[in-house]
Amino acid sequence: MGMILTAAALWLVAAVIVTSRQAMALAGLARLALVVTGVPLVGWITYALGPLPGLGGLLIGAAVLLRCRLPRLTARGGRE
Repeated sequence: MGMILTAAALWLVAAVIVTSRQAMALAGLARLALVVTGVPLVGWITYALGPLPGLGGLLIGAAVLLRCRLPRLTARGGRE
């Protein structure tokens, strides 16, 4: 159980760092890497600890990844 919580905490720290840096050149690639590593992590949490902690991990991970500002498109298709 200690390894699961350590891995989840490291993922959470990495996600907070990536989503707080808007000017990072590889921010999109870093977010994709977080999703690719987060899905098996949520599966591992669910398998080891049960469905409620797995659902909690999914909700926390989604909340952290969605807190970043996504670029909005204007009516002409340009970025704001």
